[in-house]
Amino acid sequence: MSSGSLRVKKSRSILALAIMFAAAGEARATTYYVDGAAPVSGNGTSWAEAWRSFSTIEWGKVAPGDTIFISGGSEGLAYPETLAPAISGAAGQPITIKRSTEPGHDGPVTIDGLSSAPLCVEVKSQSYLEFDGFDVENCTEAGFQIHNTRGITVRNCKVHAFSRGFHIWQSRDVAILNNSVTTPSWTHRQTDGIYSRENSHNRYWGNEIIIANDEPTGHDDGIQSSWDSNISVIGNYVEQRNDKTSNAQGIFMTDASGAMVVINNVVNGPHTYNSLIKLLNFNGTGGSLYAYNNTLKGGRWGVIQIGDAPGSHVYNNIIYTTLSFASGIAFMPGNLPPPSNINYNLYYVPNGKPGQIIGSSFYDWSQWQALGYERSGITTALAAGPGIISKDFSPVTGSPAIDAGVALTKVPTDITGRPRPRAAKFDIGAYEGPLP
Repeated sequence: MSSGSLRVKKSRSILALAIMFAAAGEARATTYYVDGAAPVSGNGTSWAEAWRSFSTIEWGKVAPGDTIFISGGSEGLAYPETLAPAISGAAGQPITIKRSTEPGHDGPVTIDGLSSAPLCVEVKSQSYLEFDGFDVENCTEAGFQIHNTRGITVRNCKVHAFSRGFHIWQSRDVAILNNSVTTPSWTHRQTDGIYSRENSHNRYWGNEIIIANDEPTGHDDGIQSSWDSNISVIGNYVEQRNDKTSNAQGIFMTDASGAMVVINNVVNGPHTYNSLIKLLNFNGTGGSLYAYNNTLKGGRWGVIQIGDAPGSHVYNNIIYTTLSFASGIAFMPGNLPPPSNINYNLYYVPNGKPGQIIGSSFYDWSQWQALGYERSGITTALAAGPGIISKDFSPVTGSPAIDAGVALTKVPTDITGRPRPRAAKFDIGAYEGPLP
């Protein structure tokens, strides 16, 4: 037998073994079931043998790549206990825990803290887990608490939070995707839609966050980030649906490192004096803000505020506030971004000034441009509705935001996923507007 024939046979054998092991790997993935309406708890291998509660799940059986379906019955089921997985998945093989979509089990699944449990879902040191499709409510500390983990994904969940919707810290590669967070109007606790601290490379994308409470003293923020590194905040809708004038931030970041990417968000804070996008490096941490194509309505003390983040870039944002004595972009004293990094933004600040260095001066449009900022930016006296944006924050026909932005490779779509640009150039703001 020639050496060439031997190499071919070895190659074929290796390929066959690879296929066999791959098939075996696929076969090992198992589906398990939890049904709160089951008469007794079984072994979890079918609906007829479903585990009856989270506490009866036999975590030792569950392996990377497996899926656990939770029944909502035909009309909905509530699970009055904390979901706390006791096992990890693996990179590329997460354990998925999700609401069933099978007829008869496809009702809403509610994880209910009954106004007494601190946490509805707790992930502590387990990694590579995915949660999908739950209603989470009535927990006193957090809907989801994620600590010291990696590779956690939460998607398509509705979280009604007395305090924090998501509390995430000391974790990496966490993805919070397409969820909604609301707070009750009556709560007197500090609330945050997403509270993020000491994390790295997390993604907070496509979420709707409504802060409704008027609690006066705590920071009731849409997204609050402290000591994070390389975080992306993309395609979210954040609203302060209350009458608070302070301690009501939109996207609030402090002491960051690396790139803090904030793209295609709509932040609506019509009453707050606080900033709607803010990055302050109090301790010289060196993080940079990349704020592209956001639509921001409200704010007084700098709709966008930056402190000691000289590498920051701010392009293609709609900055809209009617509050008196407001500023569009405000810098804290310290190291400032070069003027060329602040450009192509659209300002509607009829009762204030487009620029400010806090503690020093406000700048009108000619003074702001004389400093080198907004050489291609726009200021307008047109009001909303007939002039800039519609009630859903998208540009109206004839808006000065249309075809006025700069092309950015990091922003290939708008908040809806529609490709940019639709016409000749990028539009300013989170939405691409109507075609001419």
